[in-house]
Amino acid sequence: MTTRRLTSSLARPWMDEIADRVPGGRRNVKIGLAVIAAIIVALIVLEIASARRVAQWASVDVVDSRDPLQDLPIRMASSDGAVRPAQTYDAVLDLKSIDHLVVGVDLDYLPRRESPRDIVIRTAEGTEKFRDQVPESYFTEGRFMLRLFSRQFPAGDYMLEIEALEESGEKRVVAASWFQVYR
Repeated sequence: MTTRRLTSSLARPWMDEIADRVPGGRRNVKIGLAVIAAIIVALIVLEIASARRVAQWASVDVVDSRDPLQDLPIRMASSDGAVRPAQTYDAVLDLKSIDHLVVGVDLDYLPRRESPRDIVIRTAEGTEKFRDQVPESYFTEGRFMLRLFSRQFPAGDYMLEIEALEESGEKRVVAASWFQVYR
């Protein structure tokens, strides 16, 4: 009982003072405080979600911006369906002093198909870091741009794969690129 009275007596003076100044009184003050609390919670959730973001699609026009840009060459699958790994890395990405890096990949070499294509980024151990379907607009442009957020890429080896959906329903890697991130 004592705790309730103490809390209530501490809360009343400022709440009553505000309630006297606001049309609608105490009820509208409580609604206003609830709205403010909801906005704060939403902002925190958005900040947490953006901190976990690994990559996002970037406009092809990013070439004209001030974003750091790196071309990422890809290797096509051979006639037996395998993508031969590189003897060295296809690219080395320096992420030590930047927030993000936009990588550009040419799609002109991929055979045109009706099936959707997925982009997958994996670590050397095979852990999937990013997967998304390539937007159709990139195929008309002939290249896609992907913004990589450096805080999500510790130093190490990575592989970017382009997968196609086969008629059997299975996904098959049709092109890949090996890259290293250093800091």
